[in-house]
Amino acid sequence: MSESEDEPFDCVDCGWSGHNTEHVSWDDRVLHHGESMSHYGGGTTSPSHVYGTYYIGSYGSYEKCPACGARVLTASRREYERKVEKAGGLFVAGIFGFFMTAFLLEGIL
Repeated sequence: MSESEDEPFDCVDCGWSGHNTEHVSWDDRVLHHGESMSHYGGGTTSPSHVYGTYYIGSYGSYEKCPACGARVLTASRREYERKVEKAGGLFVAGIFGFFMTAFLLEGIL
């Protein structure tokens, strides 16, 4: 799904609409023995005891409303996220229904 370049962003909190959003991105990672490395600066040391080498962290980006600071989306992206949430809910309901059916069949047999 591709968004059109001329599609405006809309803020549901304050009603702002336009193209001049603020882009926010982050990349925070906890790497090894409590050392964390941030996209915005150097490394820092965590106060906790972390053993082994593994990765825990998050990264991503979003567009921010210049008027109120809330997350803004285009109409097509908002519709896509609504469909994803609906599909997730239907999946969970289907799994729940499957286990309830199995539970009821076990009680009958």
